[in-house]
Amino acid sequence: MKPLEAHIAQLEEALAHMGGTHTFQDVLDAIKDGQMQSFAEGNTWVVTQVLDFPRKRVLEIILVAGEMAEAEALYEKVLSFGREIGCQLVRTFGRDGWAKQAKTNGWTNGHRIFLKDL
Repeated sequence: MKPLEAHIAQLEEALAHMGGTHTFQDVLDAIKDGQMQSFAEGNTWVVTQVLDFPRKRVLEIILVAGEMAEAEALYEKVLSFGREIGCQLVRTFGRDGWAKQAKTNGWTNGHRIFLKDL
């Protein structure tokens, strides 16, 4: 198992790839304030947030860190949570390497996200 600092560094890197909208501490604060939700299984962590749009309530998975088998164990828990709170859609960010696993679980490709600092 990696030391906690190594995991935090990986999480910070993942957050940076998503546009740098949050730091690890920002995520912890949002969970504490109830703006984000945390799911854990063994050494794996999933963080979600709920977004209310005019036409849909969306559960957005913003972070998955850990081991694939444990992430699979959390998958139904996360989806069940979304259904329980009235979400009609779940969406997430991911590396290209996740595409095969995502397809296996019934995900479809949406548009790619392009980022540009202003």
